[in-house]
Amino acid sequence: METDCALRLCIAQLHSSAVSFDTETQSYVVAHAKMSRVQVVGVLIKRLDMQLKLDDGTGILDAKIAPNVCRQELQLGALVECVGAIEEPWPPSKMTCTRRWLNATQQVYYFQVLTRDRNVETLRMLEVIHLYNTDYAVPSSSPPADLELLAFPPMDSTTTLMSEPGSEVTRQCSDGRQPNEFEASSTLIEKPWERQSVGALHQDVDIPPADYQFALPERDHALVEQGTKSLEIRLNVAPYSIIHVNDRITINGKTLTIVVAVRKYSRLQSVVETEDMNALLPQTSFLGAEIFDAAAAAERHYRQFFSAEEEEHYGLVVFQLALPRSSSSAPISQEEWSTLVLRQLEAKNGIGCSVADLRFAFPVLPVDQIMDILANLQFDALVIHVNGKYRRV
Repeated sequence: METDCALRLCIAQLHSSAVSFDTETQSYVVAHAKMSRVQVVGVLIKRLDMQLKLDDGTGILDAKIAPNVCRQELQLGALVECVGAIEEPWPPSKMTCTRRWLNATQQVYYFQVLTRDRNVETLRMLEVIHLYNTDYAVPSSSPPADLELLAFPPMDSTTTLMSEPGSEVTRQCSDGRQPNEFEASSTLIEKPWERQSVGALHQDVDIPPADYQFALPERDHALVEQGTKSLEIRLNVAPYSIIHVNDRITINGKTLTIVVAVRKYSRLQSVVETEDMNALLPQTSFLGAEIFDAAAAAERHYRQFFSAEEEEHYGLVVFQLALPRSSSSAPISQEEWSTLVLRQLEAKNGIGCSVADLRFAFPVLPVDQIMDILANLQFDALVIHVNGKYRRV
């Protein structure tokens, strides 16, 4: 019976103490079973005259084969099933178990290429993965926490009754219309990591800054460049919902701004009541309007970009923007630029700065000039370049 069967193992198991050598029987033991043959399925990553190197995702194993076997199908990347005897340097010990190999040179042992049928190849790899998950992988002692949904206001008892099957409970507003299951609220739409009150800043210190592109009408774009308009509204959907503080936004491909605050609301009326309307909708953006109704102006302006249904479904996010250093105060000499770049690298020495980071910090400085400054600082042994980041020495 033993000559017709073999124990299937992952390579990592074969190289561990899970497979031990019994000196009394001169055979290998897996748990309480004595086996002289094992089966390994892996991808061929190297081929020599009498040796194959297999990788099954858990480790790498050398397998010796007979010199007269057909090699036409032994191409790199082929899925190979190999059955053979375990061997290792003598005498076997815990120190030599990581150097074990498979001996498939005898006539009763074999190897087989499993690439003719793609379905068979897929099933064999799935068997290897299943073997790894059931017999080899160690479960984590602290499973990851379940994802939390957006924190909406809780339902009251009447709404709970409405959600039960067969319930006949209904509610109507004073004007006779049927209400929604979830009533609109003026509170902020919160995510699990956002536990602030209305209008609080959204701090994400550990998240590296990202770059985004905004398209604004030319009139609003001009107001942003003048510093008159510093607030911008978007629907709370991707990618706007993942923008964080310190992220960088390029407006119309020209003006570079930095997000200094992110505030989320459930409806436009809450934005009008909470935010500074002079920064959100400057009076000059409405022709011939010296005095205007803020709520009506916001309604009229933003309905061009999102509907009332979208607002109710997704909520809104308000970005407070700040312009980087003005070009009017930019230094003239290369030495002054080098000093400013060096100070920027010192301020970001914990994480370093990429060329894109420096380009955003100094928008009036051409990329070629930034590269020249960095090259000079590296030549002076003041800056090093590691993993795409420049750091102060």
